[in-house]
Amino acid sequence: MTAGHQAGTSSTATQVVIDASNIHQGGALQSAASVVDEITHILRQGELRDRYPWLEWLRIVMSPEVAAEMGREPLQHEVVSRRWHSPALWHRRGPLPDVYVTIFGPAYGVRRGRVAISGFADGTAILRDPTLSDQTLKRRLRRRIRTRASRFFFARQDLLYTEAERTATELSRSLRFDATRVGVIPNTPNGVLSQPALWRPAPLPAKEPGTFDVGFVTRWYPHKNFEILGSAAQLLQENGIRVRFIVSLRPDELERLDPATRAFVYSVGELSIRQVPSVYEYCDAMVFPSLIESASAAPLESLRLNGHLAASDRDFVRIPCGDAPHYFEPTDPRACAEALAEILTNENVRTQRAEAARVIAGTFPSPRTRAEDFLQFVDRGTRGEP
Repeated sequence: MTAGHQAGTSSTATQVVIDASNIHQGGALQSAASVVDEITHILRQGELRDRYPWLEWLRIVMSPEVAAEMGREPLQHEVVSRRWHSPALWHRRGPLPDVYVTIFGPAYGVRRGRVAISGFADGTAILRDPTLSDQTLKRRLRRRIRTRASRFFFARQDLLYTEAERTATELSRSLRFDATRVGVIPNTPNGVLSQPALWRPAPLPAKEPGTFDVGFVTRWYPHKNFEILGSAAQLLQENGIRVRFIVSLRPDELERLDPATRAFVYSVGELSIRQVPSVYEYCDAMVFPSLIESASAAPLESLRLNGHLAASDRDFVRIPCGDAPHYFEPTDPRACAEALAEILTNENVRTQRAEAARVIAGTFPSPRTRAEDFLQFVDRGTRGEP
């Protein structure tokens, strides 16, 4: 961190802004809401202020979507909705706060703090996307522009944090960013998922006799690999196993699915975090066929709330989830079908996997631990540490 980017000293009020106004959907939404929710509890209880005096002057900026997903009434906050093109991001007004933290970047626009910190969860910006060659020329060009812009704005930060060690290593390498300035704050399920009093029902369909319901809670992105599900369902049907995939896609996202996959899908629509547990409880198993992730809470949630997960045999699942999921090669529909058949119909496998899920879920960090790790990392910025 350069001398010109030093934060305030302990003898003055250190101004810290935490910004989640750019987050509107997807996994980043539940993660950001969870972090802000826990920080709100810390502020309300007056905790950690001896360790972090700047909490007294902390300001939190959040989108309406983040505010809606919180389990507590926020404090020291304002609700603002910002997109990359919002004028407020590109025009500086007033003095800079000492530290400006974008919970998940890129932090588009002008510099907004003497010390700039950003969280990174944009795996497609640094990892090879195997779906890119199958996309239209227009989409490929848009992705290339977005990736270059994303990398540029991340590289301007003083400190970065990710949710996985392997992502931190690749981020440092690809951006040529000093590894000592990249931290790791592990992902974990949102705290709302462990508070049944906050849960709300999702618009689930009636059960169909003889049909297994398999859940996949996510928004549509090419790398989520929905297409494999239709092929796998057809193979299962040929072997007398009927499945229905319960997904959380909006109508426009549902239209993007190929007809073969759509035939086996029932969408409950976009869900709030409070509705997600009812899907996990309803389904016989969960599936996670994603091809690329920086980190994802979905496999962790599946193991904690359902216990039966067929998932991509990739490090972004294996490292946090161990041997609890039933793994398959996500480019092979037959492998996906075989994994689903095992966890749906083999009672010994179901029992073993459920126990493994219970054990591994007990090792996940708590939402409070994640929030404290976050505050500790932010404190590096207030003290001018590299």
